[in-house]
Amino acid sequence: MAFEPQNKYDKENTTRISIKLNRKTDKAIIDWLDSQPSKQGAIKNALLQIINKKKGN
Repeated sequence: MAFEPQNKYDKENTTRISIKLNRKTDKAIIDWLDSQPSKQGAIKNALLQIINKKKGN
């Protein structure tokens, strides 16, 4: 099967995390994510900023 090497790599090297957002109460988050060229990239950058800010304290 063509996907076996990719599945093996993903299993060994990646983690999938998902969140459920409410269209009413999380609208600002959803709108911001929708405006980003890459949702994954935007989330990772935002989290890294928080992590780096905490390391600086």
